[in-house]
Amino acid sequence: MDTDKLNKLALGYTWDNGIVTSPGKFEGESISTLYYYDAYLNGNGAVMEVSKEEREALGLHESDQWVYVAESNDGFVSLEFYMTQEQAEARDAEESEEEEEEQAEEDADPVYCPLCDSGDSSVLGTLGKRVYYRCTACGMDYSHIVN
Repeated sequence: MDTDKLNKLALGYTWDNGIVTSPGKFEGESISTLYYYDAYLNGNGAVMEVSKEEREALGLHESDQWVYVAESNDGFVSLEFYMTQEQAEARDAEESEEEEEEQAEEDADPVYCPLCDSGDSSVLGTLGKRVYYRCTACGMDYSHIVN
């Protein structure tokens, strides 16, 4: 494992006990998050095997055999570790399904704001069969039942 690479990845961040404290997508995360996110951006995919050398250099637990790189809709990056490749790939498949559902919601016909009749709203979330929206024109929160 290239310690120079780890040092380069750590530049520009404020650290406290091995945790990023500077604001941004890695806030609250360790150097391992920066390391695996860099590997993810360089084409290694969201699911990667963790080598013994990486576990030792990054201070990971022996049970951390596979890693899944997760990036939230807000852009924050985190890691999830698994014992088996199947567990990590199942998590990746679950995330892909969620992304497809979100894309289908975005591609659906616009939902019009009951106050200003704007069709430009952002989805806040779903609870049961009800989808909640916020109008980007007037700021009103409203919901619709989805069949």
